[in-house]
Amino acid sequence: MTPPNRIAALVCIRNEQSYLEPLIAHLRAQKVDLFVIDNGSTDGSVDIAKAHLGHGVCDIAHLPYQGCFDLTAQLETKREIISGLTHPWVLHQDADEILQHSIMGRTLDDATREADAAGAQAINFNEFVFLPRPDQDVSQGGAYRELTRYYFFEPAPQRLMRLWRRDSGADNVSRGGHKLAGDVTPHATSHVLRHYICLSQEHLNRKYVGRSFSARDLERRWHGNRLNLTETELDLSRIPENWLSHLSQPESMTFDTSRPRKAHFWQPGALDDPA
Repeated sequence: MTPPNRIAALVCIRNEQSYLEPLIAHLRAQKVDLFVIDNGSTDGSVDIAKAHLGHGVCDIAHLPYQGCFDLTAQLETKREIISGLTHPWVLHQDADEILQHSIMGRTLDDATREADAAGAQAINFNEFVFLPRPDQDVSQGGAYRELTRYYFFEPAPQRLMRLWRRDSGADNVSRGGHKLAGDVTPHATSHVLRHYICLSQEHLNRKYVGRSFSARDLERRWHGNRLNLTETELDLSRIPENWLSHLSQPESMTFDTSRPRKAHFWQPGALDDPA
């Protein structure tokens, strides 16, 4: 039996309590059912998810934390859950991301219907990375959704096929959750992925300095732009203001795609790109 909502989102969390409430509310408004995979959270994230069971959150699965970031295990767990779903479309995303239709007022549900009408089986998203100011903390009350400073991150075109038809046979495990393996036709329209990569300078340092990755991930040559990062590299004050783009209002959909950044701001040479 097909569920009322056509999209199932799968989100793996580990200590993401600052992001969860806004994410759950957003997905409900998008007509998306949320399936949470907890990877050993210790900050109350699971309690938040449990409070929304039946009201935005459909289920909570558990993936034991093995002491490192293991994207392979996360994607394999998502694939296993997807195999038991009946939703026509499935969405892979992270807790610090907000995915939207590119036209204000339309939903992800609308995006899938448009793709179906065009005979497409997958939908690409453009990634816009939002940053707080160096002295700013947006970790409370969903304040991160008010950020307006961002850069368009596009190291390659059509790189984030996050939403696809469940019956297409597509699989994202071998491609690190970015592109899809399989014979799928992407829709001509790319939609919006707002990536709120950090909530403060302290949060950014805590998130990436000293992060370790699973042997399987490293064997696949994943996470190359996040290995052995230092506080100096992650220093937000290094970023020239004119290197970033700015929305006039937080909810604006008028994104500047004329300056695609091939590397994140912390990568060698990234800030040498013309402003």
